[in-house]
Amino acid sequence: MLGGVLSDDVLERLLWGVVLVGAPSLLLLLLWQMYRDCRIETYLFCESCKAADTGDTGRCPICDRELSEMAGFFYTSNSGEEKLLLRRGLQPYRNN
Repeated sequence: MLGGVLSDDVLERLLWGVVLVGAPSLLLLLLWQMYRDCRIETYLFCESCKAADTGDTGRCPICDRELSEMAGFFYTSNSGEEKLLLRRGLQPYRNN
């Protein structure tokens, strides 16, 4: 299509330019979206059961005790992230 207008050398450089700029840009966009989705939410929690009250009932979903302590949580199902969190001293909590 552009072969009659541009030489092969220019087309090859243009293609490499698009790849070298486009791939990192796409990667940055995906990383930004993942970071944006990883927001910390505040819930009541039960320290003895290691359970978070995601239903906002004010009671522990496991032992049914009234809750007063609050903490920030974020959801992950990635086992690699869970191992990293454990290495950093953070604990997993359940939301049964």
